[in-house]
Amino acid sequence: MQIMSNRKDAEAIRAREEMQAMRIREGLQEIRPHFGWTFGIVSFTLLGFSLLHFYSKLIRDGGLARLDSHEGRRTLIVCCVLFGAGLVFAMAWWTTRKARKPQRAWGIAASLLSFALPLFVYISGKPVRISDWEIMAYGALALFIYGWPDRWFNPRRTPPN
Repeated sequence: MQIMSNRKDAEAIRAREEMQAMRIREGLQEIRPHFGWTFGIVSFTLLGFSLLHFYSKLIRDGGLARLDSHEGRRTLIVCCVLFGAGLVFAMAWWTTRKARKPQRAWGIAASLLSFALPLFVYISGKPVRISDWEIMAYGALALFIYGWPDRWFNPRRTPPN
C-alpha cells in the first residue's frame, strides 16, 4: 500500500512539474517575438553601418586601391565582421518572426554575439560604461529566453528509435 501511495505521489509531482514547464515554455514563446524585433533593429543598424562604412572608407575615399595597406585591410575586416554580425541578428529576427524551427539556435547565437562587444571592451581594459552592462544583461536575458528547452523531458519515457 505504501509503495502504491509513493508511486502516485511521484506521478502527481511529475505531472505538476510537466505542467509548470509547459507554462514556462508557453510564456517564453510569447516573449521571444519581442526579442526578435530587437534583434531586427540591431541587424538593420549593423548592416547599414557596415555598408556605409565600406562605401565611405573603401569606395569613396579610394581605399580599394590601397587594400595592401594596414588601414585598408583593417577597414575591410571591420566591415566584414559588422556585416556578418548583422546577418546573425537578421536571421534571429527572421526565424523568430516566422516562428521557424531554428529560431532557438539563431536566438542563442545572437544573444551570445551581444556579449561580444561589451566583453571585448571589458577584456581590453577600457572603461566599461553602464550601457555596456545593459547590453550584456539584455544578452543574458535573451540567452535564457532562447536557451530554455521547447519540450518537456521525462526520464521515465523511452526515447523514440
